[in-house]
Amino acid sequence: MLVINGTCYNITVEWVVSGNQATAMAADVELFTIAFDNGLSTNYRAERYVQSQKTVYNDILERYVSVFQSKTEVDDEGNPKIIYGYESTEYNDALAVVNLVTNSSNFKDVSGWTGDELYFKIYPPFD
Repeated sequence: MLVINGTCYNITVEWVVSGNQATAMAADVELFTIAFDNGLSTNYRAERYVQSQKTVYNDILERYVSVFQSKTEVDDEGNPKIIYGYESTEYNDALAVVNLVTNSSNFKDVSGWTGDELYFKIYPPFD
């Protein structure tokens, strides 16, 4: 993404890396060069347009759902089909729920805990 005076242009560039810098080339023309020796720089920042996922309230499910447009399926009028989705977590393991409540330190998200030495095992060891 190349940003000039607040206007964004999409171009395909070839990155040529040499030593401690990278040069963006397009059609054998040097567009700009980024030097790596100074770490992060304010010379290469720009504002980004960010759009959040559209959600609507669904009366049947009685909850908010995400709205997606199908890229492959169309309705009878040729418009993309609308797909509704949501994510939920169901805990089927009572031990995991107990661990979630009592061992809340280093809890990352609904997938588990952070750390290098955390794992489930049988105790005492089964020989």
